Amino acid sequence: MSSASPGGGLLATAPPGPEASGTLVGDRETDSRGARLFEFEADLATSLRRFPIAVRHKLDQCGVHLGLEDWQLLPLEARRALHSDPVTGAAGRAAFITFLEALAARYWAGRPIERIVPEPAPAWRDLARVPADLATLLAEEFAGFVLDEKRWAALDDLQRFALEKLSRSGHRNRGFEALAREVLGLGEDQGRAPSSSAGSGCLEADA
Repeated sequence: MSSASPGGGLLATAPPGPEASGTLVGDRETDSRGARLFEFEADLATSLRRFPIAVRHKLDQCGVHLGLEDWQLLPLEARRALHSDPVTGAAGRAAFITFLEALAARYWAGRPIERIVPEPAPAWRDLARVPADLATLLAEEFAGFVLDEKRWAALDDLQRFALEKLSRSGHRNRGFEALAREVLGLGEDQGRAPSSSAGSGCLEADA
């Protein structure tokens, strides 16, 4: 992923060809097929008006806090690029931050992005242990359901991140139930205990 220039022409839309659906953002071509959305995020597919979990995952890895208002100040093409771009390893994180800084210079009146210290050992990375808050919430929401370590370890990084993130007390909402059903294959016959969870099924609370 090459870095984008904050100068003119940062965002230029390229009409998709017969075998591509990419958008040209500066000198970077992104492929919308690479962007992941969970089923309960389907309403974001067109507008990306809120943070997809995949974007929050990248921001956390890169040590960046981004408010919802700043996210919505970005043009849709830029939000799609941030959603689509892979962030792999130190080089990927550095390129993602460079591009975000270029966007900030153009669309946030020069305000710098807010850097935070990434968690050195986030719970979702531990394949040998299901996070305690997640295990407790699953048992409460799904009548004693137990997520064992083998099944937890079989999930991919984004699935584990999403489950752990939405199980935290500050983010719990109806999206957690939908996410758990999708990721863990829980059917409607899985009993669900009464819950006071409320929300829109996104990570707005994290903005």
